[in-house]
Amino acid sequence: MAGTLPARFFLNKKLHKKLKVIKSEDLLVAFCYPDERQVHYLHSATVREHQQAFSMSQVAKLVRRPLKEVHAFLRNKLIDRPSGFEYQIASKRPMNIYWSEDEVYELRDKLYDLAPKNKDGFPDKGFKLASKAEILEEINGDVSYYVRGPNGEFTKVWRAL
Repeated sequence: MAGTLPARFFLNKKLHKKLKVIKSEDLLVAFCYPDERQVHYLHSATVREHQQAFSMSQVAKLVRRPLKEVHAFLRNKLIDRPSGFEYQIASKRPMNIYWSEDEVYELRDKLYDLAPKNKDGFPDKGFKLASKAEILEEINGDVSYYVRGPNGEFTKVWRAL
């Protein structure tokens, strides 16, 4: 994903839409939905610091749960609403909802907490949910190996072939 910027992305926990890239000036022109204005950023810094934006169907695939279930949890307020709301800039008509990478991890944790538990306190065998490492691998788009550090964060490690 290095070097590319998707059409919609999160930066500073705000949803943006890429409008124009001027690589010769290292400039990115984007529309910030929460601020309702056009903004300018350094392109190289934005590529390094942005988070991807995921639609509802992409999120359901990432966490390996049915889309209808995610919608039902949102409707019943069992999970938090995502922060990325896209609308038509001219008419302000609502269009799509987007989740940031951090929100996908939070959703996964919340779904784990909501899962039916067995007598030992673990989710039932039939309950399928992606692990954090699997989600990280799908987001990055490559086959990688991760180890959990002492602070609970996953760190990518390399394996010699």
